[in-house]
Amino acid sequence: MGISSHALRALATYDFPGNARELRNIIELACLQTPGGDDIQPEVLRLTDLFADPCSTQNCDGESYGSEVTAVPGTDDIRDLKAAAQAFEAAIIRDRLRQYGGNRAQAAESLGLPKRTLAHKCLKYQVAEA
Repeated sequence: MGISSHALRALATYDFPGNARELRNIIELACLQTPGGDDIQPEVLRLTDLFADPCSTQNCDGESYGSEVTAVPGTDDIRDLKAAAQAFEAAIIRDRLRQYGGNRAQAAESLGLPKRTLAHKCLKYQVAEA
């Protein structure tokens, strides 16, 4: 729907080393990660994660604290947002299926999707079980 006032404040105080292009990429990624009908919140902006030390998202023993998909590489080359969003979604689904050993029920639950919706997306994006 929009951007919360807290998220706007976070954006206003961020330095933006990449200028307007970086702002666009941050907003596009936040839109992809925000459920439909909700406002973008500061935690989805992940401004502190962009240039974080690798040990801040891992325990330095290699175990990840968060999602394995943290950024979209090559965003400067994106010319078709819909295709990029679908590729991003397919990558998340592929990663989650791998995480759960191909178990679609567990993968769907972890993504907040009905199993049938996940099955449809797997067909649409030609994602095979791990």
